[in-house]
Amino acid sequence: MFALTITLSMGLMCCDFEVTTNEFEVFGTKANLERVKTNIEEAKVVSSIAILNQQMMLTNQLALTRNIGFGMKRLVQKLERQQQQIKDEMNDLAEEKLILLPNKFSKSDLNTLKALNDTVFLKAYFQEVQTALNHQIAQLDYLSTITNDLDFKLFTVKALERLNAGLRQINEIK
Repeated sequence: MFALTITLSMGLMCCDFEVTTNEFEVFGTKANLERVKTNIEEAKVVSSIAILNQQMMLTNQLALTRNIGFGMKRLVQKLERQQQQIKDEMNDLAEEKLILLPNKFSKSDLNTLKALNDTVFLKAYFQEVQTALNHQIAQLDYLSTITNDLDFKLFTVKALERLNAGLRQINEIK
């Protein structure tokens, strides 16, 4: 009698456990697949933001070597600090989320700016910075719509605040 009870109990437990496991495996696989797709898209967007960030930082460093007024140099330094803050936060976030960030970009735009004389440099610089800021803002907006991750949401809010402030200043000067 005791052996029969143990055998029946184990049989019921095995059947029940097996059905429950199969139900969770099906649900877990779909959910995991969707999360992996989202993670890949988040990594792509963060990588493109990193490239734009590096482009902006190098453009700002180039502007600081040129003969521009004191007020313009202060603005460029402020933009450079904003980009450095974004870069630092992005690097921390990427490390936490195991995202490898690229460290190169096309230098053709930078070479074009280098070739300009000081009188037309400032106008071309502002155009380049405005374009880069708009692209960064668009990428951050996209990142905030595709992610449910609170770390990414917080990063986008902080970065968007900084970038929009810089864009407003550029537009005021233009």
